[in-house]
Amino acid sequence: MFASQLPAGYKFSFTPYLFNTAKHRMSQANSGWVTYYWLKVKAKQVKAEWSVHIYEYEGRSPLSATFGGIEFDDSIKLKELTDLVLNASKEIISRQVNRISVTLPPQAYNNQRFVKAYQAFSDAGYSAFNSQVVASLTVSEHTFKSKIHKSEVKKIKKAEGLGFCFLVESVDSLFQFYELIAASRRTKGRNLSLTRSQLEEIISYQPDKFHLYSVRHNDKLVAAAICIRLSEEVFYVFYADHLKTYSSVSPIVQLYQGIYEDCQSKGVKILDFGTSPEGSTTNYSLLDFKEYLGSELSLKVTFVYNGGA
Repeated sequence: MFASQLPAGYKFSFTPYLFNTAKHRMSQANSGWVTYYWLKVKAKQVKAEWSVHIYEYEGRSPLSATFGGIEFDDSIKLKELTDLVLNASKEIISRQVNRISVTLPPQAYNNQRFVKAYQAFSDAGYSAFNSQVVASLTVSEHTFKSKIHKSEVKKIKKAEGLGFCFLVESVDSLFQFYELIAASRRTKGRNLSLTRSQLEEIISYQPDKFHLYSVRHNDKLVAAAICIRLSEEVFYVFYADHLKTYSSVSPIVQLYQGIYEDCQSKGVKILDFGTSPEGSTTNYSLLDFKEYLGSELSLKVTFVYNGGA
């Protein structure tokens, strides 16, 4: 059953990714959200949930995160999911909204859910507006070196031989990490998507979900990564880079090895290296590098509904 309000006593039959939790939505904006549900009344269960931020004439899911979209448990039927999208969209459009955009969680996280969500939005009259390639690595009992290209193994061995060390660090190092990554991106003509103060505010809502990793040489920070635990199974590399002056060593490969091994210890199943954008297209050399790290490719898709059209 479709509902625009959550009745008392209902429990969720699934766990959403961090970007779709109430805490993270509040870090994006503390007002303007509407949430819709599909309920299993007899069991008093929430089988699906979709939150959309409304501002003026546009609805967005997410407002400012890597993805938003509808989340649900595996037992929900495609027709039920489509009915949720149809009913929610009708209610959103009644608020004088003339455009709704929604970015689904990456296909690699759960292919069956991706297929259902993709088809539900398509059947509800949405159009696929944009797609990006996501590179993700399956975390298993096998070593990182056994998964990557032999050229990348050489880089790790070179860094280790020169005394470069991988470290797990605390959020107290955020300022230093942010400055290194931002400076490295500027040398490539790119800027980070968030200011440091914006990132600090987001982290303040759920600090236990953010993890910092480094590679240091003689105590000097030479490579840094800020990662997010999106779920029990998914770890997302949000920002990562190394100093340009150390490109001959490429310590970021050693950094990723350490992150992979930490994922193994935490029971994580998927290490998401993110997308590889270059304006409106793909940074093919960056994507090639991620494939050299053993990544498999999947899609992250954004749908759009033009209610005023």
